[in-house]
Amino acid sequence: MGYQLERLKTGEGCVAVGEERLREEIDRLLRQDGPRFSRLWAYYRNPLRICTVGAGEGGAERPYRQAQEWGLPSRITGLRSGREVFAGEQVDGVSRKEVVIENDIGWRIDTMVDYLFGKPLVIASAAPDEKRRELIGALVRAIVARNGGILFLQQLALMGTVYGFVDVLVKVEECAGEVGAEMPAGAPLQQGPCGRQDLGEPPATGVGGSVGGGGVGGGSVGGSVEGE
Repeated sequence: MGYQLERLKTGEGCVAVGEERLREEIDRLLRQDGPRFSRLWAYYRNPLRICTVGAGEGGAERPYRQAQEWGLPSRITGLRSGREVFAGEQVDGVSRKEVVIENDIGWRIDTMVDYLFGKPLVIASAAPDEKRRELIGALVRAIVARNGGILFLQQLALMGTVYGFVDVLVKVEECAGEVGAEMPAGAPLQQGPCGRQDLGEPPATGVGGSVGGGGVGGGSVGGSVEGE
């Protein structure tokens, strides 16, 4: 079955990507980027795998291996690391030492995500026109609400921290206009899984355009949504 690329068009009506380039990018994702992303996620989660302890590994009392051992030298692990996290080649004459790993990376990242999106933030458009500014702001807040609210933002922060980037695809359904026309003006926001303040509305007692946030300290998050 061929790709339906004619549906992916730019603002000028041209096809956004050709079939040949799409296949090349998919192949690159599967062969190069995919394994690298898998290692990054494993390094964050640090899962373990049960393994047997050989007769010559008397000092290795822990019958398991952890993902973060992938970055340790072979003189300690007894393995020459491969492309996959738990795929390694045994090094002759080198016995596995007692490897102790404290996963500081995982809880530090989780703490940072909680700090960044521990409390509601304000989403405000920077469009010069007042009506357009209100419309863009309400639309962005509705999108965030329909996709989980603060949880959605926390997931974005987590993936962005682990992988170094995160992409968000906003898909416009053809029936969205018809459904929106039949709903009250405030319904798209009120029917979301979180409150209006969680969607980026400034608090009733707040001053200015930012809200202090953070589950650990008194940090703040500021941002704007551009509109033409």
